Amino acid sequence: MTWPAYTGPVADVLYSAAGNSADQLYYELGIVAWNFEVGNDIWNEETRQWEGVGFQPPFTEAHAESQEYADGLLELVRIARDSTAATR
Repeated sequence: MTWPAYTGPVADVLYSAAGNSADQLYYELGIVAWNFEVGNDIWNEETRQWEGVGFQPPFTEAHAESQEYADGLLELVRIARDSTAATR
């Protein structure tokens, strides 16, 4: 689960990341860019609680999360492309 409070500029939601490319591209050049990290909390149905998987989750969890993020970014680009085409 990616909590809404954990989205935004890297320095605001994760940690100070001097030289972070996404923030630099946005603040200096006006280019919207993304960085994402895996390690989201997962729901444990047995305990009915969210569980942290840590900064470096097992590969199966990390891979699944990275693919979900990648799919979302691809869809975001498709929507932007379609929106641009519709306004021409």
